[in-house]
Amino acid sequence: MWVWLDHDGECIIARGNAVTDEVVNILLIAGLIYGAKWLVDSGTLDKVFNKLQDAGKNLKLPNLNIGGGPQAGSGGHIYKTTGRVMNARQEGPKTRNYASGKPSDTTTEWNVDNCPFSAYEFDADVTINKIDHDDEVSMKMFGPQHQDGKGAWYINNITFNNGTVKGGWEQPHPNTTSGCVKGPSIGKIIGKTIHYKSIIFPLSGGGAHIEFHVNGQRVLNGDNWCGKRFNRDSNQQVQLRIDAAPGVKATNVMVSEISV
Repeated sequence: MWVWLDHDGECIIARGNAVTDEVVNILLIAGLIYGAKWLVDSGTLDKVFNKLQDAGKNLKLPNLNIGGGPQAGSGGHIYKTTGRVMNARQEGPKTRNYASGKPSDTTTEWNVDNCPFSAYEFDADVTINKIDHDDEVSMKMFGPQHQDGKGAWYINNITFNNGTVKGGWEQPHPNTTSGCVKGPSIGKIIGKTIHYKSIIFPLSGGGAHIEFHVNGQRVLNGDNWCGKRFNRDSNQQVQLRIDAAPGVKATNVMVSEISV
């Protein structure tokens, strides 16, 4: 026995073995057609779509951008690049002793030696899980290899415990001033993988424009940190330096030349 409805909703019953499979299929298709027609004519289909649309407007998706944005490791560029890239080499960890008498600690560097670029984006993904004491992630640009009494660098820093962003300079090594350019505090950076990007390019009147981006957010932006006008050294060493963080990991540490 088969049961279906006609277009007026009346029940029609077919009995017997004479009804073939083909007839059954035709009746099922006809039922689907009548059902679809009723949904459209009655406005029920529009009501369903409106409900779905309203639900979509109120739907809140989770933020999956964990430690990045550009995403951590993406190295997405802010400015147009030339295609020339130089990767950093890691040096350390090693023990650093201080002439000032403060306690010795570990230090790790990632250096891009003899970098010929004057305009570039300097990227790194950094993970710090353990620290000896509060210190900073430092990104140094424009100066040569570090030798006492020589060189001049622009520096972007961020502290471990509060994530306080600072701009500064070093001239000559090891005479360093940090914090004469102040940025926001983004919170503790321990136990996270964070993408750091420093950007620098020369200005026509001397010195440089400098930016600092953390997880895709620009946190510093200006010219000639602290009034200093430095030019790129002919033997430039671009450096990421992190002290007092045993086991620190940094990946995708590279310098990409930009066209500005």
